[in-house]
Amino acid sequence: MAKFDTADMEQLLLDMKEIADMPEGVITDMLQAEADVIIPAQKETAVSLGVVDSGILAASIKSGKVTRTADGATMSVYPQGSRKRGNTTTSNSEIAFINEFGKHGQPPRPFIQAANEKYADRAVDAAFDVYDEYLRSRNL
Repeated sequence: MAKFDTADMEQLLLDMKEIADMPEGVITDMLQAEADVIIPAQKETAVSLGVVDSGILAASIKSGKVTRTADGATMSVYPQGSRKRGNTTTSNSEIAFINEFGKHGQPPRPFIQAANEKYADRAVDAAFDVYDEYLRSRNL
């Protein structure tokens, strides 16, 4: 016959509340750990698909700031900055978009999607490692 003890339930509820109240720093570290996997993956994939001219586009891929949303938090990884092309200034994001989806006479080279899909599990594992370390530090 099983015995149910409410004292254990109270401790479980306290532990769950502590997990739910995770510090912002842990969330930021988890997102950064994922970005640290995806950034080099996108750069590597850009090179492997021939999305290189001077290397400016690949070098411009960086993580943005953490943004709070209704569902939690996000951090974007994208080509940042811009460059002069003749008499105009073009954002690196625009150049990446054209490479990703193509244009008339230029087939798509989806380096962002390919990298994100290929390295998704590694990125999640990196975030989990940060989360696991947090839980261990709290003896959870």
